[in-house]
Formats: sequence, structure tokens, C-alpha cells
Amino acid sequence: NALLFGFIFDPQSVIERKNVAGLVRAFQKAFSADDNCYLVLKANGKSQGAYDYEMIRASVDSQRVLFIEATFSRSETFDFIKSLDAYVSLHRAEGFGLTCAEAMALELPVIASQYSGNLEFMDTTNSLLVPTKVIRTSRPYGPYPVGTCWGDPDIDAAADMMRSLRPEPRRREIGKRGSESVKSTLRHSKVAGIASALLKD
Repeated sequence: NALLFGFIFDPQSVIERKNVAGLVRAFQKAFSADDNCYLVLKANGKSQGAYDYEMIRASVDSQRVLFIEATFSRSETFDFIKSLDAYVSLHRAEGFGLTCAEAMALELPVIASQYSGNLEFMDTTNSLLVPTKVIRTSRPYGPYPVGTCWGDPDIDAAADMMRSLRPEPRRREIGKRGSESVKSTLRHSKVAGIASALLKD
């Protein structure tokens, strides 16, 4: 009967880019121990031994932040997403934002950084977008060199948005709008038409 917020990420896909630590901070800022809210972090693929991931795990001392380390099939992934009450991605950069789109299609309310590829299908009418300023990195992160431009989502704003989703009618309303929107924007026929036009060019 708890309220579950979740996020799926690959520990090998540059943890700092995925901003898992920022998500944990936002969740802990949003809720106290007696709020009956949990954050479920699904690590996809190889996790043990990844330094940045292990550092995050070691820094989390809350029983309200849960880690799942497993490789799911597509159907298991969808079942996992559907078991959540809301999906949150405080990414610094995204090529597309597939899990955000999947969560929206499954009628979950989605909170995400207002930056990068997810803005191709997310806006303020179908999801909750966290104000995000563009910064330059002061050190390299994996393939991203010093001086890379990426997003820095507002943790306080993200926490406020997470708290705003406690009422079930609000979650249902945003989830319904998101599902209708993403199914229209990313429908097969529309995407196929775009791809066909690009190939002809």
C-alpha cells in the first residue's frame, strides 16, 4: 500500500549522466520516513564492481530506497513499470528517453528533466518537467570530456513535483494525458513516415 517512485538505468551508461544520486537526493528531500513512500532503482545489466554505482549504493542508508539488480525481459520490464505509481528521470542528458516514453504509454505520471531528447515527446501538458539549467562539466565522465554541456535539474523543484503526486486522482490524470499524447506522437505510422521521408532525402 506504499507509494512507489521508480527509475530504470544501466550502471555502465555513465551514472553521473543518469544522475541517480540527484534522484536519491530529491526523493529524500521530498519525503520523510513516515510518508510511506519508496524509491525503487532498477539497475539493468552488470552492476557489481561498477565504481560509481557502488559508491551510490554505499552512500544510501535509507530503507526507503530500494535497489533491484537484474536483467529483465521486455514483458518483465513492462510489469515492473506498471507496478510503480510514478516514474522519475532526473537525467543530465538523454538520447531519446525510452523508459520515460514506456512509462507514459503505461499511464504512469512521469517526472523528468526539462532537457535533452525526451523533449521530443514530453511537454508541460503531458508530464512534469523539472527546470534544468545547462552546465559545463568540470571533470571527465566516461566518454564525456571536461567542458561537456549537459543538464543540471533543480533538485528542490523535483522534490516538490514528487510530493505533488501523492494524491491518486492527480497521478491518474497526468498518466492518462501522458499516455494519450505519447501514443499519438510516437505511433508507428507517424514514426515510419518520418523515417521514410529522411531516407528519401
